[in-house]
Amino acid sequence: ALGVLGREPLVITRDQGYIGVLADDLSNLGVIEPYRMFTSRAEYRLHLREDNADSRLTPIARKLGLVDDASWRAFEDAQERLSKEIKRLDSTYLKPTEETNEWLQELSSAKIDDGLSLAALLRRPEVQYQDVVQRYAANEELSVLEERRVETEVKFSGYLKRQEQDIRRLKKMEETKIPDDFAYSVIDALSVEVRERLSNVRPSTLGQASRISGVTPAALSLLSVHLKRLSANG
Repeated sequence: ALGVLGREPLVITRDQGYIGVLADDLSNLGVIEPYRMFTSRAEYRLHLREDNADSRLTPIARKLGLVDDASWRAFEDAQERLSKEIKRLDSTYLKPTEETNEWLQELSSAKIDDGLSLAALLRRPEVQYQDVVQRYAANEELSVLEERRVETEVKFSGYLKRQEQDIRRLKKMEETKIPDDFAYSVIDALSVEVRERLSNVRPSTLGQASRISGVTPAALSLLSVHLKRLSANG
């Protein structure tokens, strides 16, 4: 439909959905047996969760004209509620009072000697979101699904931030285009095996090249240097 309208094609990337992982694997790696979509195939599987599918895909659907105004407003409101609640947990601090430590003991959690944010408390494995909001109520009522989303985002925030950094690096590589007629044979330092694989697959970006079996980080660095030279020479 986008092609008929003369618009850019829809491409779901590896960090946006499992269908993006599937399409990228099949187009870059090929198959010698039936392909099965396992979560282990996705390097960003912490980011590709069921509870955040709306955050990942609704903006894409909106751009395509598939989400009406009422649904979009509801989506934006939900995102704002989640953001505000996570900020509240980050900015609200417990004081190491006797009352606080008695409460922590009831939760089978270690007492505190210094101030501790509610977010840091929630990251303790024995503490659940409901434990926190029963004592420190949220400013706005959240649905059960939204509460689970907040708990997941807070508990795994360290891992998610590292994965977001990886996603940004991937996007940078995906922005580096490789010409369709690029001659890999001119890069003498590339092994014969790597040249053959790149020539056979013909990746369209440096990011795609990075996911081809046998293409090493060293080979990617060499390819990146040559692409920069090519770009500089016009």
